[in-house]
Amino acid sequence: MTHSPRITMAVTVALSLSPLAYSADTDDARFWAPRVPLSAYHKAQCTINPARNTMTGMEEIHLKNSTKRTLHRLMLRSSLTRPNGHEELALQVAGHKLQIVADREFAIFDLPSPLPPGESTTISVDFTVKDWPAPGENTNEVICSEFLPRLWWGYETHNDYEVSLKAPNGYALATSGLFDSDSGTYNATGVRSFGLYMAKNRKVLEQQTGNVTIRALHKPENKACAKLLLETAVDVVNFYRKQFGFYPSNTLNIIPGRGSPGDGWPVATNLVAINGQQSSIEGDTLPWRWITAHEIGHQYWGEHVLEREERGWLWIGLGVYSDRQYIRARGLGLSEHKDMLNRYISGMQQGLDTTAARTAEQINALRFDWNNVVRHGKGFSIISALACFMGKENFNTVLQHCLAEYGGKRLGPNDLQRICEEQSSEDLDWFFNQWVRSNRYLACEIASQETVKSGDRFLTRVQVEQKGSLTMPVPVEARFEDGSLQRLFTDRFSEISTLEFHSAAMVREVVIDPDEELAMVIPPPPPAKEIRLRRRISELSWSGCGGAASDLFPGARKIDNLDAHSWGKLAINLYDGLHYEQALEAFERCAESAADDPWWLFVGTVWQGHVLDILGKREEALKRYRLAIERDTGIYAVHSQYNMTIDQAWVQQRLKTAFTRAPATQ
Repeated sequence: MTHSPRITMAVTVALSLSPLAYSADTDDARFWAPRVPLSAYHKAQCTINPARNTMTGMEEIHLKNSTKRTLHRLMLRSSLTRPNGHEELALQVAGHKLQIVADREFAIFDLPSPLPPGESTTISVDFTVKDWPAPGENTNEVICSEFLPRLWWGYETHNDYEVSLKAPNGYALATSGLFDSDSGTYNATGVRSFGLYMAKNRKVLEQQTGNVTIRALHKPENKACAKLLLETAVDVVNFYRKQFGFYPSNTLNIIPGRGSPGDGWPVATNLVAINGQQSSIEGDTLPWRWITAHEIGHQYWGEHVLEREERGWLWIGLGVYSDRQYIRARGLGLSEHKDMLNRYISGMQQGLDTTAARTAEQINALRFDWNNVVRHGKGFSIISALACFMGKENFNTVLQHCLAEYGGKRLGPNDLQRICEEQSSEDLDWFFNQWVRSNRYLACEIASQETVKSGDRFLTRVQVEQKGSLTMPVPVEARFEDGSLQRLFTDRFSEISTLEFHSAAMVREVVIDPDEELAMVIPPPPPAKEIRLRRRISELSWSGCGGAASDLFPGARKIDNLDAHSWGKLAINLYDGLHYEQALEAFERCAESAADDPWWLFVGTVWQGHVLDILGKREEALKRYRLAIERDTGIYAVHSQYNMTIDQAWVQQRLKTAFTRAPATQ
C-alpha cells in the first residue's frame, strides 16, 4: 500500500538576524508575493527511522531578496501537515509562536529584521516528524510528493535543493534530485517540488542519455515491464529534447504506481509513477509507452513551466498534446488521444456546461466530473484545435517560446493567447472566446459533393456545413485514386463553405479533419428539456430518492439516447423506492445503452437478476445472472448503502441462492 504520511510535526525556525526592529502591524510589514518568483536554496539533512516511525531533519533555507521592495513577513509551507487535518503544528521564530493560517498548510512569520532589496538571509529549520509513516500501515513503500518545509508565496515556484538522506539498509530511495556519490547528497536545480520514494525489495534499472540519468525502480518480478518503461523513457526524453531543444533536468525516476496499465501521475518534479507494472506486457505495449510519454511531458508542462490557474486545464492540454506528438511520430496509434477528446465530446452530448474559464470556487460548485470532462478532455481539445489552426511548425515555435519565457514561472491561457498572436500576427480573441470562455461546440458535416470531368481534368466541389455553435477554419482533405492528396480549409465566417479541388485523377473520398485533431460534437448536445432531465437525475442521491426517480421515469423513457449512467442511477433509486417494475425496465435500458461502458453493462445486467428475483421470476433472473457472467471482465461494484459488493463471486452465489432484500433497507 502506498500512502502519504500522517504527521505530528514540531518545527523551530531560528533566524541569525537582529531582534525585531519594526512594528508588524504596519502596512509595509504585511505579507506580499513578488510578481517574479523568488527562488530559494534548500540544504537539508534528514534521518528516516521506519522502526520508530520518525523522520528528523535540519534544513537551511537561503534566500536572496531580488525584488525592489523590502521583505518583512514570510510564509512557510510543509505538505506533511496536510493529510488528515488533525495534527498540531507548532512553529516558532526567535522564541515567538508563529501564526498558522486556516488550512494548516502554511505558517506566517515575521523576520526579526527586514530584508532589504539585494540582501540575503538564511532560515534554519529543525523538524521532527512523528508517526512517519503511520503505525499499522505498510512501511515497505512510501510515496511523498513533498517532505521538506519551504518558503511559499501563494503560488508554485522553482527552488534548488541539496539533501542528505539517511535510511536503514534494505530500502531503495528515489528523490527529485540526482544522487552525488562524492557528497552523499541528492541535488536538484529549479524544481517545483522535492519528492521522496522509499521501498523495500526494489531493484533499479538505470540508463544515461546525454546528461540525463533515468532510473526505473521495480519489484524483481516486474523487471520486464521496468525495462520497457526505461527504454521508452530514454526514447521519449530524446524525442522531446529534439522537439523543444532541451530537457529540463538531469534526472528522472520512474516508480511503481498502482492500478491497471495506461495510467500514472507526476509524484513530484523528476519523480513519476507508472501504473500496471505487475501486468503482463505481452501484446500491445501502447498503454505503458503512452503514459510514460505523458508523464514525461508534464516535466515540461506543470513542472518546468508552472500552472497559473488552480485546477486549470492548460498544463494538462499541453502535456497531452506533447505526448501525442511522440506517439504519432512512433506510429503507435492514437486510441488514447481519441479517448481524451471523447471525454469532452461525451460531456457536451450530456448537456454539460464545459466552459473552461472558471475560478476554483466555480469548479467546486459543479456537479459533474470536471477533471475528466474539462481539465483533460476539453483541455486537450482546445490545444489540439489551436495547433490544427496554427499549423504544426508555427505551434511548435509557440511551445518553444513558452518554455523559454515561462520556465520557473506561471503560464496561463491569456499568456498563451498573447504568444500565439505574436507568432501568427493575428488577433485570436475569436478562438479563445469560443473554446475557452464559452460552452460553444464544433460540428461540421459534408452537405454535398459532386465531381465534374472536363477533358483529362476533374473538378470536385464540396460544400461543408457548420452545424455547431463554434466557428473556426476546419481542414478538409480530398483523396484521389492516384494516391495524391489535397487539403483546404473552410471559412469560419460562412455557414456553408464551398471548396473546389482540381485534380488529374478521380476523387476517392473527402474527409473532414483528416488528422483527427478536432473534437467534433456529433451528434450535437440534446435539447434543453433533455439537459434538464439529465441534470435532475445527476442531482439525485444514491438512496432515499425513490419518489423523485419515479417522477422522472416517464420523461426518461421518451429520450432515445439517454446514457447508461443516467439510466443506472435512476434504476437504483427506483429499486430503493420499491418501484420494481420501473426499476427492471430502467436496468434493462441501462444495459442496452452501455455498449461502450463495460461497468454498467455488467452491473446493470446483475441488477436485472436482483429485481426479477424480488418479483418471483426466478428462471428469468437466472438467465440474467448467466448473461452477466458472460459480460464480466473482472469488474466489481460496491453499493455501500446496501452493504453489497457485486463481482463474479456474488453472481455465482446468486445462481445458487435467489437475491432477497432485507426489510431494513426500505
